Amino acid sequence: MAEEATGVYEILRALMRGNKRFSELEDDGIPTKTLSERLKQLEDAGYVSRKILDTRPPRPEYEIVDKGKAAFREMALSRYGYHAEDAFLVAPTEAARIAETCLREYAYPTKEFTPKEERRRPETLIEQVRIGPTSLREKSQVTLQVMAELEDETGAVEDATLYDALARKGAINEIEAKILVNQLIKEGVMYRPKPGLVKRTWTPAAVLASVDGVIFERPWDETADEQVGAGIWDMLFKRLGIYEEHERLKNKYKAGEFKHYFEWTDAACAVLKEKGLDRETFYSTINSLRFTKGVRELFATLKAHNIKTGLITGSFYELAGRAKKELGVDEIHAHCRLIFDSDGRLTDWKIDRTDYTDKPTIVKLFCQTMNIPLERVLYIGDDVNDIPVSKEVGLFAAFNTTKTIVRESAKVTIDSKDLREVLSYVSIATPSQERRREMEPLPIQVPAPYAVRSRAIPTPKRRSVRGRKRKR
Repeated sequence: MAEEATGVYEILRALMRGNKRFSELEDDGIPTKTLSERLKQLEDAGYVSRKILDTRPPRPEYEIVDKGKAAFREMALSRYGYHAEDAFLVAPTEAARIAETCLREYAYPTKEFTPKEERRRPETLIEQVRIGPTSLREKSQVTLQVMAELEDETGAVEDATLYDALARKGAINEIEAKILVNQLIKEGVMYRPKPGLVKRTWTPAAVLASVDGVIFERPWDETADEQVGAGIWDMLFKRLGIYEEHERLKNKYKAGEFKHYFEWTDAACAVLKEKGLDRETFYSTINSLRFTKGVRELFATLKAHNIKTGLITGSFYELAGRAKKELGVDEIHAHCRLIFDSDGRLTDWKIDRTDYTDKPTIVKLFCQTMNIPLERVLYIGDDVNDIPVSKEVGLFAAFNTTKTIVRESAKVTIDSKDLREVLSYVSIATPSQERRREMEPLPIQVPAPYAVRSRAIPTPKRRSVRGRKRKR
C-alpha cells in the first residue's frame, strides 16, 4: 500500500471509531463496489481483520488491527498534518475550505486603507496574512499550540483570551479564530465545558473506577475521616448489629496497631465469622446496593468506543463481580473473597492486596496487560484510598465526595450524582450526541462577498381572457 487507493483512508477512519459491518461502512458514503474491493485488499494485507457474528443469517464484522491503525495515523499525518493519535480527527470539510478561500480573498482585501482605518488597525490584515500561517492546517496547529500554553496557566480558556492570544502570537484575526475553533470542536479536538470556554479534548484508552460510592450508590453515611475510607463493610457490621466492633477496629487502624490495611481486613473477617455472618445475609447486602445514576449508559458508551474498563475495590470480590456481569467490565480486582460452607456459614476468606498504596500497582499491571500508557488512563474515585492512584494516571476524577483531601488530589471534581458527567471532560460523545453532531451544519459564517443569496424565480402570471373580446 505504497500508494493510497481510493476509499482506503475512509474505510480505516470509519473502523478507527469502532468495529463495523459492511452495511454500516456503506452508510459512511463509500460505494459498494469500491468498499468490497478495498476490504478484501486490506484484509489480505493485514490491516483489517474479519469475524463472523453469531447472527441469523451470519454477518461479517470488520475490525482494524494495530498495523492498520499505524497506517491510518501516517495517512492522516501526511494528508492534514494532524498527529492523529486518537484517530478521531477528520479532514476539514468542503465548507471549511471554501471559508478559508473567502477569508484569504475578502477578509484580507488588497485595497489601500484610509488613514482612519490604519489608525484603527495597528497591523493591517494584509500584513497579518504575509507574516502569519497561510493554510487551514497550519492555523489549526498554531491554535492548538496556543491552547496548550493557555491551558497550562488557566485550565479552560475563555474565547476572548484565546482570540487575543492568536492575534498576538499567531497573527490570526478574530473572524478566522472563530472559524478555527468551531472547526476544531467539530472535529473533536476541542470542546466547550461551559458556554464561552474552550478546552482541548482528551481521549482515554482505559477507564478505571472504584466500586463503593462510584459504581454503586453510597447508602452509608460518608465519614469525614480522612484516613479511613467508608464502604460496604459498614453495612455488614450494621446488619449484624455489631457496628461498635467496626469502630473499634477502625480506631486501632488509625492508631497504627495494624501494620497494613489487609491486617485490618483479616481481623474484620474474623469478627464477622465469630458473629455468625451467613451467605444469605451477605448476598442480600450485596444485592441491596443500587447502581449509581448513569453508570450503565457510561459503560455502554465506553464499550461502543472500544475503551477498556476496569474496577479496583477495597471491598468484596462478589460486589465487583456483580458489576462486571451487569455492566460488561473488562477486568476486576477486589480485596476480599468470602468462603461459605454447605450450611451457608462463613468459614474462610481470601485477601488480595488491592487497596490504598497497592492500587497504583494494580493500575500499572492493568496497563501493561492491555498495552496502554498510564497517561491515557482515567480513574474515577471518591475516597482516601483512591488518592495514591491520582499521581500515576493521566486524569483522576473525584466523584461525589465531600472530603477535602480527595478533592484537592483530583484534576476534575464532579459534584453531580450522575456518573455520565464524566463524559463532559473527555472527547467521548454519547450515541445521541454523535447523531445530533452529524446532523448539525458546520458553524461557519461565510463572508458576504462569497455568500450565496438565493433569489426566488417569479412565477409568470396567467393572463385571464374571461370577459375580454376575442380579437379577429
